[in-house]
Amino acid sequence: MGLHHDLKAAGIKTDHHESDLYAPDTPEVRAILERYPLNKANARPFTVQEGHPDAGQQWLDIPFAYEP
Repeated sequence: MGLHHDLKAAGIKTDHHESDLYAPDTPEVRAILERYPLNKANARPFTVQEGHPDAGQQWLDIPFAYEP
């Protein structure tokens, strides 16, 4: 159990690249991140680039949090 599991259990869409977890930058995601202080401290916002279905949206890059 961990952040990735909790986001999926809440029905939140996620993505990843290697070990980095991506999640939408929403109040719901931020509330779940509160339970994971290290992940919260390392999370960085980014704008999804064109060519991706979520282009233009704000997401969070959370290093080393992807748990396949």
